[in-house]
Amino acid sequence: MKVSYPGINPEISEWKGQEITNFQEDLLEKVNGRLSEKWFYTHIKSINKSLPRIDVLNMLSQYAGYLNWDDFRYKNSEQIPLADRLKKTNTIFIKVPLILLTTIILLFILYRIINTQNYKFTFIDSDTG
Repeated sequence: MKVSYPGINPEISEWKGQEITNFQEDLLEKVNGRLSEKWFYTHIKSINKSLPRIDVLNMLSQYAGYLNWDDFRYKNSEQIPLADRLKKTNTIFIKVPLILLTTIILLFILYRIINTQNYKFTFIDSDTG
């Protein structure tokens, strides 16, 4: 994009109408793909936690010089810090035991509430009867 349009803003989230149009034309020329302006505003200009559809990811990966989305992820997986990759794994090791412990405690409390029986002990003295 910088080669075709050298004056373009490097921050993609700040692009406006003409810059988006230039990107659409460059995308069409290089990978024969289209993205609507609405798609651009939905996925690029706003905070969106979910990824776009796989066909769009494949197209953008090809535009960036990769074979497809899987190729992009494979070649860039080492750039992701180890702490970010392990963060999800660590939360599982915390959540699962916590849920199990909570379940066991709740079951124990329910058992104690349901099985409360009163016992009466009567002692009879053999001498006095």
